[in-house]
Amino acid sequence: MCCRPTCTDPIGGRKEAAMKPTRYFRPFKRKQVFDVYNSDGRLSAPPFAFFQWAAEIHRLIEPDGKLWVLADPSLRPHPTVVRLVQELQAEIFTGMDQVPKQAWLGDFVWLRAATKVAISPSTFAWWAAFLGEASRVFVPLLPGQVPMPWCMLFPEDPRYVFYDFWNNESWSEAGPARQRCREFAKCTEGRCPLKASPEELAHRFYPEVWALESEVDRKYVAARSANTIFIVIVPVPITMSQITIGTVNITASS
Repeated sequence: MCCRPTCTDPIGGRKEAAMKPTRYFRPFKRKQVFDVYNSDGRLSAPPFAFFQWAAEIHRLIEPDGKLWVLADPSLRPHPTVVRLVQELQAEIFTGMDQVPKQAWLGDFVWLRAATKVAISPSTFAWWAAFLGEASRVFVPLLPGQVPMPWCMLFPEDPRYVFYDFWNNESWSEAGPARQRCREFAKCTEGRCPLKASPEELAHRFYPEVWALESEVDRKYVAARSANTIFIVIVPVPITMSQITIGTVNITASS
C-alpha cells in the first residue's frame, strides 16, 4: 500500500494533488495458492488479509483515503485483486495502459513516489519501496517458504512494519521479524503452517484462490495430509518477461 502527496506523471509530467496510499500485489502463480517446486510447497503471494491490515492502518490516519490497484492488465482479474476492489473499494490504475512497453517504469516511479506502500515478495517492489519516499512500508511474513530469499531483505529501517498474518502479530523492528520469517522458511520438522496445515491456510487466508480448484493445490494438500511426496515437473524455465508479466501493484489515495 502506498500513499503520496503531489506526484508527477512519469510520461507527460502531469501532476496529481492526491495522497496515494499504494499496494503492490505479485503472485508467483496466478491460479494457485501453493507454488510446488519438486516436493516443496511455497506460498505464491500474500493474502487479502495482509493488504486489508495495511489499509486499516492507513485509514486510521486518512479516514477518507482512496485505494488504488496497479496491475498488469492480464492480472487485473486475479481473485485477490477483485476482492481488493470489491471489499476495500480500491480502484484499478490504468494510467499506463497507453504506453505498455514503458508501463513497468511508470509502475516503479509510482511506487517510489508513494508515501505509504504495502508490498509482496518481489525484488521489483522491494527496490521501489527501499529507494522511494514512503514514510511507512508494510511487509508480509508468509508462514512457509517463498520462491525468493525474502527474509534477507528485511532492512533495519524505521519506516518498515512487518506483519505475520498467521499469528496476527506485527513488528516495527527487523530483528524479531527476520527471526520469525526464518523459522517459517526453515519449517523445522514440517511444523510451519504451509506444511502442517496447508488446507487451513488456504481456506482461512486464500479462499478466493482456493475456489479456483487448482489441481496442483489439491494434490499438494492431499500429499501433505498423507505425509507423502508430491513432485511437480516444470517443463518451461521462467524467463525475465514472464517475471515482468507476473507483476501487480496496488495503490491508495485520499
